Amino acid sequence: MWDKIRKIIFKNSPHSALVGSQRKEFDNPAINYLGIIASTQLDPKNVPMHLDYKLIENTTPTPFITSDNPVVMYDQFFEKRGIPGGIGLKSKGLQIFFPLSPTLYILFYDGNIYKVGSRKHSIVKVNDIKDIDTMNMMQCANACKTLYFNHQIEKFYIEKLYEKAKKFRRREKVSVKEFKLGHLSKHEKSSLIQLFFIPLKMNLSLSFIHETKKAKRYKLGIKR
Repeated sequence: MWDKIRKIIFKNSPHSALVGSQRKEFDNPAINYLGIIASTQLDPKNVPMHLDYKLIENTTPTPFITSDNPVVMYDQFFEKRGIPGGIGLKSKGLQIFFPLSPTLYILFYDGNIYKVGSRKHSIVKVNDIKDIDTMNMMQCANACKTLYFNHQIEKFYIEKLYEKAKKFRRREKVSVKEFKLGHLSKHEKSSLIQLFFIPLKMNLSLSFIHETKKAKRYKLGIKR
């Protein structure tokens, strides 16, 4: 994201060629990002407090896998309705998938939009191997470069998973666009820069997640 923004800002600079050949890197990217969150996202107005959560327990012989980019933000509600664009922390229909172990996931979700398992239980036991394969394929599609798994996973399983997941992998994970607004003065131009993370889209379908009746009745563009 930073590299793309910088190229837009300095594209008319005499040093644009030098700027374009450089990249911004962090020795400890996770710590850097946590620092940003600590200074901004902890504002109560920015925290997605509206999300419910449940543990997903894998009861099949096939373990969950994880990756170097394990947190997957998804939105089946938007995807089903063909809505383009990124996903924000306050997006209607937001889902956050995060693998905790070979047998556990935590799922944060918009409770107004989805029914996950039984409303009476905080743990959803999943015994359908298709669900496990789909969640593992999600990790494969969302990974940057590396997958992690235990000794129960065979090589052929990962190879088969990758073949299915590679069509969903995004070439770019961030979109940065410039919209020219006009001239501030004789020598200054004004632009609006739009940026957002490009969401993963793989026609996600899991047997334990269903839309609520309220979600099915919801009319896009009308606030309720």
